[in-house]
Amino acid sequence: MPKQHKVIKKIQGHSFDRKASIETSLIDEVNRTVPFILISANNEGERYDWWKDEIYLERLDVNGANYERLKTFFKDHIRSVDSALGRVENVRVEDSQLKADVVFGTDENSETIFRKYVDGILTDVSIGYKVNTATVEERKGEPDIVTVTDFDIRELSAVGIGFDEGATVGRNKNDIEGDKSMNEKLRAELDQLRKDIDALDDTQKARLKELNDLEKRSASGGDDAAGVANTQRTADDAVSNERARTNGITSLLMGGQLDQERAAAFISDGTSLDMVRKAILDDNQERSNVASFKGGDTAVDMRRDIEDAVVSRCGYSPANMSEKAREFAGATLLDMARALTGYDGFDRQELVNRAMSTSDFPILLGNVANRVMAEAFMEEEGTFHIWTQGVELPDFKTRTEAGLKNLNGRLRKLREGGEKKKIEFDENGESWFLESYGEEFTLTRQMIINDDLGVFTDIVAEFGRMAKRTSNGIVYDLLQAKGDYVDYKMADTKAIFDAATHKNVSATGAALSTTTLTAARTAMRRQKDGAKALNISPKYLLVAPENETTALQLLNSESDVGNANSGVSNPHRNSVTPIVDSELDATPWYLAAGRNTVKVGYLQGTNKQPIVQQKSNDIDGAEFKCVFDFGVVVTNFRGLYKNLGA
Repeated sequence: MPKQHKVIKKIQGHSFDRKASIETSLIDEVNRTVPFILISANNEGERYDWWKDEIYLERLDVNGANYERLKTFFKDHIRSVDSALGRVENVRVEDSQLKADVVFGTDENSETIFRKYVDGILTDVSIGYKVNTATVEERKGEPDIVTVTDFDIRELSAVGIGFDEGATVGRNKNDIEGDKSMNEKLRAELDQLRKDIDALDDTQKARLKELNDLEKRSASGGDDAAGVANTQRTADDAVSNERARTNGITSLLMGGQLDQERAAAFISDGTSLDMVRKAILDDNQERSNVASFKGGDTAVDMRRDIEDAVVSRCGYSPANMSEKAREFAGATLLDMARALTGYDGFDRQELVNRAMSTSDFPILLGNVANRVMAEAFMEEEGTFHIWTQGVELPDFKTRTEAGLKNLNGRLRKLREGGEKKKIEFDENGESWFLESYGEEFTLTRQMIINDDLGVFTDIVAEFGRMAKRTSNGIVYDLLQAKGDYVDYKMADTKAIFDAATHKNVSATGAALSTTTLTAARTAMRRQKDGAKALNISPKYLLVAPENETTALQLLNSESDVGNANSGVSNPHRNSVTPIVDSELDATPWYLAAGRNTVKVGYLQGTNKQPIVQQKSNDIDGAEFKCVFDFGVVVTNFRGLYKNLGA
């Protein structure tokens, strides 16, 4: 395989961090806005793969950046609620640079970080991105140039010193020079390595010359023809074996496994290639990540740290990640398997067999899968959870929502000595149950050997996104009587939206406007429990993308949108929260009350998320199943209203 393919394979599907800088002179203190250069025009920088001992230059093509989901500004790559500092706005390509504005929040933590940027104490930010496609330009005698042509920017965080030398506004000059000196040091080490290889070639030639002399002496000595022939064959074998041995040691030197001094010593001493490999393995065990887990740390600690490292490689930032976990961030799946099994041999097949025949490695992969899936599930777009009520259910049994018989909307007056009536429960409540959704996949032995971790986690992440889309789609299918819910009936045998009985749907469709929204709100407030009006106030306006602009104008404008006189105030301004979802059909629109309308259920113990379960594992691989247990029911039609639209 060509070298450039190997380089691309290493970085495609993996996530990296890269630093950028602040445009100091453009800070707007009044509006709490700080502009940043996320990727500069000249953003080339060196990267070094310490596990493969390779150096290359990485360049990001700003036109290949995908930043649609870049919405929140975090602190130190920790994507949590507590670490959120502000919102990201106005991401754009300008002057061959990728720029964005960050509007900071007003809480104490956000204010502290904002002031540090204003005062020049902080000057940089960091983007986290995932590489999709890249090209490689090979250069003789110099590091290859890897140009990333398509990448997803997943996060923007406040950090310290930056990686991108082109984004240097407000950056300390000494720090930049320090980075350059480090790069020069790496180049010097590579040059020295080439000289070492040349020196080794001379040593190798001298050794082979000695063997050739031995060969000649054996060919001319003795009268016994058979003895001469045996001596000749012995010399030939010795020359061949020595050539293979020295070539093997040279390869280990060029691969960065040996330094020149040790390689020359091994060749001079006649050390066998197997013994050289064993010495390298012993050295690596003493200074590797695996060795750092010896001593006081337990197997549980090791597994947790490796899990954190794998999750970080997938583009997510585990909280409280230890230094030992960071050391494992560059490890391969085989490295992790070696750490867990303690196997110190050279046979990769044996290593995989040992890993898959124990429980630790499959459990680790299952835990990683669950964490990646949970992150992807939370990140995926969906709106149903905003306006529905979520509960956890203990099992899959059919359950009936408890209801009360008609109380006419008010409590009874209690009379002293009078008859005490007890509240009666309605046995005809709404029935529902959980259903399971899922997919299966296998992590094969070949995937482990080839270190196809990206394939594994990409599959898991996609399952998480599919689970969110599934639950979101189910709720809106129920609302619109589509799919499995086309014949959905409530306990009174009526559809959710019924003009005659439920009085929660318009007689004819009408476009969203001041007038039609007023009529919808009135209808919901006029809903009755028996003879008494309930005065239900709608909280959410649900619309399709086609009605998004109209809804935002109607709810955010200060003046009445439908009135030519701009002095007339807008009665609907900020009255309800707009929710836009592409699962909704184009023209109808809905109102929903704050609670007690639709209830969604999750299996207890799943944290309201999909989970990964291990089905089986053997030497051929491990089978996993993604399962999402979810259910939905309409608990009260009175808090819902539908207009057919126009």
